Amino acid sequence: MDKPRQRKSNGLLKTWILTTGRLLCKLVLANIICSYVVEWIMYVLLARRLISKPTDGQKAELKVIICGIPRSGSTSLKLAMDILGFPCFHGINLMKPTECNLFMKAHKTGNKEDWDCLLKGYSAIADFPAATSYKQLMKLYPEAKVILNIRDPHRWYKSFSETILKGTEAVQLLRPSTTHRCLNELVYNGMLHGRPEDKESSIHSYNLHTQEVMAHVHPSSKLLVYEFGDKTQGWGPLCEFLKVGIPRVPFPFSNDSEAFQKFLIAYDIIHHVVIIFYFSFLYFIAVCFIKLYA
Repeated sequence: MDKPRQRKSNGLLKTWILTTGRLLCKLVLANIICSYVVEWIMYVLLARRLISKPTDGQKAELKVIICGIPRSGSTSLKLAMDILGFPCFHGINLMKPTECNLFMKAHKTGNKEDWDCLLKGYSAIADFPAATSYKQLMKLYPEAKVILNIRDPHRWYKSFSETILKGTEAVQLLRPSTTHRCLNELVYNGMLHGRPEDKESSIHSYNLHTQEVMAHVHPSSKLLVYEFGDKTQGWGPLCEFLKVGIPRVPFPFSNDSEAFQKFLIAYDIIHHVVIIFYFSFLYFIAVCFIKLYA
């Protein structure tokens, strides 16, 4: 092969490599952008209305840590805290990507300034942000009382596997959401030791968490074990523990499994609509690439 032809061949190869690299970068960037679009749509349309409103202008003054594993009545207790005047930070707050990132930072550093920023205006915290962080929260907010919400472990796993686990096991053509990555790291691979799909292992982890909380909280007067069953314990033990009056409204017992199923359906619809736009973009890029080298 003569030198001019070789130089031309090398030039074409170099151009092909550079173009392919740019194409791959665009595909990765498009995937990330689409995943963030799904997250923000989910937050704005579905999650934002469920989030407790923090007290305006109030610094973080955590008074109640509700540290039961998700699907153990944390939604009911969140609603109860709101009624009692303790605005409650809940796992649903982490549907907002920026909030989830701040939570992960606070959890990993254990820095009170980060927690204060996250919990500004809130007096209580529940669901998996509390269940995975209760030990450091007790150190940072020593005056806070602890509520361990529990239910029959077998009923818990049935609810857990049909809602949260089902949602995160869905086919993900896009980059996993910030909340899903948080759940994977702290709940599935942390609290449930990497085996959330194993019923017996998960139930063992559930019971172990209950035992660890009961052993860790001292003095015992700072701990209320609140059990959800066929009949809720109602306002009585909760209000006595928190030293507040009993409201003149029914206890907000929330069986939100059906609502969660609707949430998952909405997520799938939004996810697939964005996927259509994503693959349309891939098609456009592929056509341009083919025309360039045809």
